[in-house]
Amino acid sequence: MSYKLLLGVTGSIAIYKSLYLLRLLQDEGFELDVILTPSATKFIQPLTFEGLLRKKVFIDFLDSYPAGSDHVDLASTHDLMVIAPATAKTISSLATARPDNFLVATALGFPPERVIIVPAMEEGFWNHPATQKNINSLKGYGYHIMEPVEGRLASGKTGKGRMPEPRDILEFIFEVLTPKSKKPYTAIITTGPTREHIDPVRFISNASSGKTGVLLARELAFRGNEVILVAGPNVPSFSHRLVRRIDVISAEEMFNAVKEHWHKADVFIGAAAVSDYMPIEKYGSKIKKDKDLLTLTLKRTPDILKWVGENKGENQVVVGFALETDLSPQEAYKKLLRKNVDIGVYNRIGNDFVPFGSDYNSIVLMTRKDFKFFENVSKEDLAKILADAIENIY
Repeated sequence: MSYKLLLGVTGSIAIYKSLYLLRLLQDEGFELDVILTPSATKFIQPLTFEGLLRKKVFIDFLDSYPAGSDHVDLASTHDLMVIAPATAKTISSLATARPDNFLVATALGFPPERVIIVPAMEEGFWNHPATQKNINSLKGYGYHIMEPVEGRLASGKTGKGRMPEPRDILEFIFEVLTPKSKKPYTAIITTGPTREHIDPVRFISNASSGKTGVLLARELAFRGNEVILVAGPNVPSFSHRLVRRIDVISAEEMFNAVKEHWHKADVFIGAAAVSDYMPIEKYGSKIKKDKDLLTLTLKRTPDILKWVGENKGENQVVVGFALETDLSPQEAYKKLLRKNVDIGVYNRIGNDFVPFGSDYNSIVLMTRKDFKFFENVSKEDLAKILADAIENIY
């Protein structure tokens, strides 16, 4: 879905980040307009924004713009307004409904829940009781506040007040735009590979990147759900206030983490590529390369999905992934049903496509009602598809 976004920029040294944010938003397909306060133009000329935007920016009430392009129309024709950076003065004006410039007047025309405010200021300004009173008032009205971060400030000092990085602001925008779950839940997601060590330097594993599980955690958290992310080695980092990450190495460690938390979760998503076998004997030191043949005896690792299905409560939902080279979706789903799975996700791997590490995938979403086929879909979109499927039965 394409969104129309109004970017408001106020007079702060952090304004240079707004240019990068503008470019990121363009890359994501947002339709954009920009408002600068008069003080913002003292830091960066409007022409710089206009060069990237390829259209005029808005600055003042008296500027000559096409008829109807006033602050009221701007508020009614955009899905979201983002003020980044937002100075202490702008925050004060919004909190007291004082339309002392074109940007604030436009922002006041938006419903508060459609405005994101990204403060940037010195730590003393941020911690001042008046600023905190204004921030709390704005939160109470429904504005979305992305708090500043710790870092080096314009004064050269280090403290809280630095504008977050543009990519983090972009993530916050996506979260605000994500529809929230009507019935929030707690989900356990396993993701990535496991490693079953043979000796201190060698192990049995696979090429899973963990991208799918991380994107699922992101989507569920953006919808307001709590997530316990049990991640194997080298899974990409992702932090969110609703996501608790547990890093593991082996299938046994992953199994123990799931067992510890399943009783307090509502949904389980088994997206990890768990090693099926582990060495019976793990060598304490590196195996010497002094033989032409080396025989390893392996045993089965714990079947995490089977255990979860056997210990599923009446209102708990289980989602299982099936990565196959020769089974049909129907055969794979029968296999998953034996493990008491509610939703199955079928991945077929072959010479023409390997889903590990890819940004795209082709799956079959399988339920007791029907099978739905999704070809060459981004993993971000697949996360949305699966989140919708969970909410349909939870």
